[in-house]
Formats: sequence, C-alpha cells, structure tokens
Amino acid sequence: MSIAQQIVAPVASSACTARAAFRPPCANATPAQLAAEVTRHFARRAGEPVLIHYNEYGRRAVTGTDMAKAIELAVAQFEAKRATGARTVILQLGNKPEFIVYLMACWLSGLVPLPMSPTYTTEYIIGRLSQRIAGPVLTVRAGAAGERPCPATIEIIAYRPGKGCAAGERWGYALPTGGTEGNPRICPVPDEDVAKSLHGLAAIADTAGWRAGQVQGVFGALDHAASFRFLLLGLRDRNLIVLTDLPDAERLVDVMLDERIGWTHLTPVQMAPMARAPRFRELGSAAWISGILHTSARCPRPLKRAWIDVLGADRVTELYSFTEMAGATIISGRNWLDHPGSVGKGFATQVRVLDDNGAALPAFEVGRVFLRSGLSRSLKHSFMVSGVEMTPSGYYFLGDYGWVDEDGFLYICGIRERIVDDAGKPIYVDVIEDCIVDAGGVADVCITVCSRRTGDAGMVAHIVPGPGVRAADALASARSACADALARSMWPDLWKAHKAFPRSTAGKVVRAQLSKQVADAELAGPQ
Repeated sequence: MSIAQQIVAPVASSACTARAAFRPPCANATPAQLAAEVTRHFARRAGEPVLIHYNEYGRRAVTGTDMAKAIELAVAQFEAKRATGARTVILQLGNKPEFIVYLMACWLSGLVPLPMSPTYTTEYIIGRLSQRIAGPVLTVRAGAAGERPCPATIEIIAYRPGKGCAAGERWGYALPTGGTEGNPRICPVPDEDVAKSLHGLAAIADTAGWRAGQVQGVFGALDHAASFRFLLLGLRDRNLIVLTDLPDAERLVDVMLDERIGWTHLTPVQMAPMARAPRFRELGSAAWISGILHTSARCPRPLKRAWIDVLGADRVTELYSFTEMAGATIISGRNWLDHPGSVGKGFATQVRVLDDNGAALPAFEVGRVFLRSGLSRSLKHSFMVSGVEMTPSGYYFLGDYGWVDEDGFLYICGIRERIVDDAGKPIYVDVIEDCIVDAGGVADVCITVCSRRTGDAGMVAHIVPGPGVRAADALASARSACADALARSMWPDLWKAHKAFPRSTAGKVVRAQLSKQVADAELAGPQ
C-alpha cells in the first residue's frame, strides 16, 4: 500500500460523511503531518468541491476525490524517481490545482518543494540555485490540461552537487525572494518552522477578518511568499480555495462576487485594475467579505483610499513582511487613515530604527529598519549571502530605510539600492514616487538610479499614464508635482513614459529591466 493510500484508507469508508470538527494541527506538526491531514480532508469531502479554479478558459470545480487520487499518483511518481537521490523539487506549475497536488506529494515523500515561475528556463534555475542545495534536483512542469488534476512531467536537472543541509538540519520548503532589484535569491524554511510560521500567520490573518472554513481567494502567483503561505494556511484551516490564473486582474472582482469570497490577499498591482472594474463598488455591499489583506509592495495612497471608501476601513488591512520571516508589521484601514502612508506597528515583532553606527534614532529620523521576531532565527538557516545584517541582540536589517512617528507607527521611505547620495545627503526615491503618484494623471511610477557621465548617481522617472491620460499630459503633471513639492536636487534627471512596467510573478516592478533601458543614457544633471 502506498503512502497516500495509507493516509486515505482510514477515512475511505466515511468519505461521504459530514466534515469532521475542525482542529488545526499543532505548532510542532511536520510538513508530512500537515500534508497527511490535508489529504485526509480531501478524501472525507469525496464528491464535494474542495477547490475552484479559474483561468482564461473558464471555471472548474475540483472534488476532494479528484485531489486525493491525484496526490496518490504524484507520490508514486516521486517514488519512481527516488533512485536519483534528488531532495529538492522545483514546482513550475503556476496557479493550477496540480501545484497543491505536487506540494502535498513532496511532503508526503520527504522532499523539499521550491516553487518557481513556469517561465523560468532550466539554465536560469541552475543560476539561482545555491551551493547549499545538493544536486541533482527534480523539476515538475504541468502536463496536458483536463477536467481533473493531471499528472505532471517530472524531469531531472543534472545540477552539480552542493553542500546540502547542515548536519541535523531539514528544510520544509524554500522560496525565491521578490527579485525587485534583480535576480531573486533562494530562502529556505527549516522543517520545524513550517507549522510554527502558519500559527503566526494565522494570528496576523485573524486581525484582518480571517475565518477557518470560509471561501478564500488565492489570486497571487504561488511562487510568491505571501500567496504560498496563505494558501497553506487555507489548506490547514480547510477553506474552500478559489484559485485563479487570470491574465486580467479586473475579472477578480467578478470572481469575488460570484464565488462569495470571504477573505483574500491582494497586491497593489491587482488592486489598481480591480478598482477600475465595472462591478468594483458592489464589493462594498457584499456583507460576506470579512476582509482583504494587501502586501508585497507599497500601495499608492489614492488607491488605498479608493479601497477603504468601498469596503470600509475595518475590512482593509496592510501587512509589511519579508520572505525571510524577519518580522512583520500590520496596520488596519482605520489606523491608516490616521497615519496615511504608514505600514503600522510590529506584530509579534520588535521594530528599531538605527543609524549607521547602530544607535537608536528618535521619532521622525530616517534610519535603517531592524526587525526581530520569534521566527527570526530562521534567517540563520537561510543562504542569502548578501544583504542581511544582524545585531548581537538578534535584530535583522534587510535593506529598508524608514522612520517612526510619535505614536510608534513605521513608515518605509526606501531601500538601500535606491538611495541617491547628493553631496553626502541621502535622497529617498520612494518619497519622489509618492509625490508623483499623488498628483494625479499617473497610474504608476518607478524611479531607477543610474550613473551620470560625471560618475555620480542620477535618477530616471518611469511613469505609466492613468486611464485616458495622454503620455505628454502625465509627464507634465509629474514634472509639475516635483517642481511644486520637492527640492531641485530631488527632481529626476530623465523622464520616460511606458504602457506598463515589467513585473515579477509576485507583481513587483523589476527595476533592473527598466534600468537597462537607460543604462547608456547620458545623464548630465537635474533638468
């Protein structure tokens, strides 16, 4: 009898019975135990839908029986590859039911899943893998589409052997970081921290309207940390998952209304087109929506206000966190209205703003943002070789600069890679971006830092005009906003209009690609 059959067998005879009383797995559960519980839940639900999937071709409901059987087949596939010695499995399945199938099968088979975008080539993947991943590795790519989850294609990458885990160390999964400034880095999560991190995430989600057993929307790319972890939390809590793979984010409003989704996690890049959807304002009267949580990137203040105006301040919450789980801050819509632009206060996290010498800074002074949480120790297992700094007392700095106000609310004003030195005085480009987008006529803005001919740093402002706004008018509005509100040293050197920005699967602007477009430009100085 296979591993999956052993798990499903005890509940097969009662597969059509009512759902068992829910009790989440304990904080010490292993990934294999979590996967076993999810698989048993699927088997209990038998012919009932446990997953709704939307893509460009339409909607399909996937039953518990379909999922449980598919997991059993996937476990058998991994068993057939056991002789390869592979420990890491790269899941390139996108937002498909098969992603959940092979994720559960990985854990049931004692393997380490690493979600990555389906667009990544084998050569690109090899370039991202750290020496601490021992080769070879397996890649799982989607097979032929069908009404039920279909077997995927599993291939072996002959990746050169690395050092692997440290003695006595086991990884539960690994995730790529957002890759905003360039190539994503790989961050592993220790086996023992998988369930613990879900308990911590549940506490955060509870403040944002989370309810176990609800209808949950999973709209973001599953190789992004927030989408991946909230999917895990939904599976743990036996939610009915509505998983989407839609090219047009405006359609997410229809999905939320038609499926009566009670809770979802969104990114600003999804929120902007959703706010333009014809039925957007209907969300305000949808009483079944208990909350939305947004994260992943800075949300423009006009966009945030538009969502609060429709849903109400009590149903919009923002989370500031990291793939590396260094800590988190959270802010409700009501608190945000009192502290616009803030990312909130630490949630089970201590926040410190320090200068370059490690001294604490008073309110309103900009410095390096350090975080410490109960899971911060996971960073010690991470193989992010650059960009992480730790104090002797266990606070981590991952590159963000910011300040706190007199009430202790944190504001982020830039990351290390996007700070321009102006005769020894730092210029934070996020401040310039806020000024431009608040002026109107601009849907999106991104400032990249380039080198002038003189050798010092210059700035290029990239903008996306608002709906129905000509590029020339949007550029004029942006220039005027900078001239009215900012010192001349903060004016961008060059301006470029775009139809859209290149983005990662997490929805973040890939600034490195924008920078390449002007890498050879001659930046003489502020215009």
